[in-house]
Amino acid sequence: MTTTGWARMLEGRVLAGRYVLERLVGEGGMGAVFSATQLAVQRRVAVKVLLPGVADDPSVVERLQREATLVAKVARRGVPQIIDFDRDDLAGPFVVMELLVGESLADRLQRYARLHPREAASIACAVLDTLEVVHAKGVVHRDLKPPNVFLARERGGDPSVKILDFGVARVISPHGDMTVEGAVIGTPRYMAPEQAAGERADVRADVYGVGAMIYACVGGKPYASATGLDVVAAVRAGPPVPLAELNPELPASFVAVVDRAMARSPDARFASAGEMRAALTRVMADLPEAPPESAAPPSETEEMLATPQSDTAGPTAPSEARGNTKTGSTTPARGEGLRTPAPPARRRWYAHPLALVASGVVLAVGAMGIARVAFRAQAATTAPGATSAPPISMAASAAALALSPAIHDEMERARAAWRAGDPNALSLLHAVYDDVDHAGGKPLSPTGHVAAEALFLIADIEERGLRPPPAREPTRPVELTSATSLDLELQASKVLKDYVNVGAWGFMDLSVCGVYRAGRTMETVLRFNRAEEARQLGLVNKPSVQALTGMSRLDLERSWSGAIRQDQYNAKAEYEGTIMMARSFPGPFVDPTDGTDCVASALHRRDVLAAEGDGGP
Repeated sequence: MTTTGWARMLEGRVLAGRYVLERLVGEGGMGAVFSATQLAVQRRVAVKVLLPGVADDPSVVERLQREATLVAKVARRGVPQIIDFDRDDLAGPFVVMELLVGESLADRLQRYARLHPREAASIACAVLDTLEVVHAKGVVHRDLKPPNVFLARERGGDPSVKILDFGVARVISPHGDMTVEGAVIGTPRYMAPEQAAGERADVRADVYGVGAMIYACVGGKPYASATGLDVVAAVRAGPPVPLAELNPELPASFVAVVDRAMARSPDARFASAGEMRAALTRVMADLPEAPPESAAPPSETEEMLATPQSDTAGPTAPSEARGNTKTGSTTPARGEGLRTPAPPARRRWYAHPLALVASGVVLAVGAMGIARVAFRAQAATTAPGATSAPPISMAASAAALALSPAIHDEMERARAAWRAGDPNALSLLHAVYDDVDHAGGKPLSPTGHVAAEALFLIADIEERGLRPPPAREPTRPVELTSATSLDLELQASKVLKDYVNVGAWGFMDLSVCGVYRAGRTMETVLRFNRAEEARQLGLVNKPSVQALTGMSRLDLERSWSGAIRQDQYNAKAEYEGTIMMARSFPGPFVDPTDGTDCVASALHRRDVLAAEGDGGP
């Protein structure tokens, strides 16, 4: 389910009679974080809630409560303060914590491709200082990475560095480990080799994580050339490119500390966070002074709690803090040249490939629920006895929409680029959407309709850009199974998210067609996967392929069977969702990009899929 659409339904709700959810500030694959107010004392707080469905999983709820308990147990400046853990009748379990102001280390690295080594060392020392306390409490974090380090700007005090997301932390005790040996938990790019191998990890895994973060700050992402599932294999296979090669100007003593922290064997690393902090403090004397910290761009100065952001190659849940979609300023602070400006960033969407497999009914029903709420809000603004006005159409004039001239002109340029097939159309549409979103556009408002249209056209471009991986003879066993669809699923999950997020803006003509187009996207995946299955079945009997995998034709057919059935089921579920939504609201529901009757087409495509066989998960 799309977290953005679901979360907008919760904005304004009072949880457990005590906390008013005001605004979504972060979202991930399992839940979302809101800025809120604690009514009893009028204190600004952050509230983390779980997604519907996820909140019904006792193991996930236990993990959320365990995370809150672990952080509360540490109770120091280097972690967010935990205020409460409770349950709401609608939103389910939630955690209340302090609301942080600032940016994550990942955000800073997005603005500056490299940090000054002294700045990186200073941040690392603060993290290590907190880890000393965390480890002394018998806790190993196990998912240290730039998105989980927050650079807080505290009112009336010095900036502080806070460690976030203890969701995969482990208590070091014979009975406190809630994970299974052999499971890979964490973010592979910053993961110690023993973690990547599924072995038990101790405090030295966190030492490795800090070393990997320093490496990212002054050299670049570890294993930057690896993508997808190859990152785990790369971490298991050997060390990343030597830091001294990536940044030859670094002092040898500084590089030596990072190299030792990232040693392949835990025994070769620093034995504790305190030992590493002492070594890093000594070598800081060899580093030149860092320039003053740059001020965050205006879009980052609002209050927010950063939620964990997955590395695109990692298996952890996706997330993106609202208010950070326009980072990428190329203007460094004073001391220009000591930080390397990063290239401008486009809007980022992170999605776990399994989100595609699980999308089906959940996406369709979620969008329908969003649309029902929006429709009720629209009806509430109509005078009693009056006929409800239909949703604003895409053809409505700027005057009727009462748009600002700037937004109107920006959208006109984006539309024209989209119609002409201009390669710049995608970035122009993203700019329109971001401008409306950051200006506080609301569902069923004129600017909200512009955002919905822009998002629909963004997804249309992304859908047309779906491409299967290049066909090639397998060189690894994994390349001769349904796992080869991973890259395609990553592409499709982003398209699905954008189409269904259209429903968050409340305009039913676009919402219904967005869910229909989500079904069409799933059919594209189904078509590509069927073609890949047929191609692989033609290869399986080749002697060279047999020698590589030892897989029989029957084995391969079984591998593909579940994936094909799931694709078929998901596409049919999206079409069912389209039909269900349309029954509750007046039409017409015409695809704005090609004039298709979305409901009639959904009925036809559903029946075609049903005739092919009742696919199911």
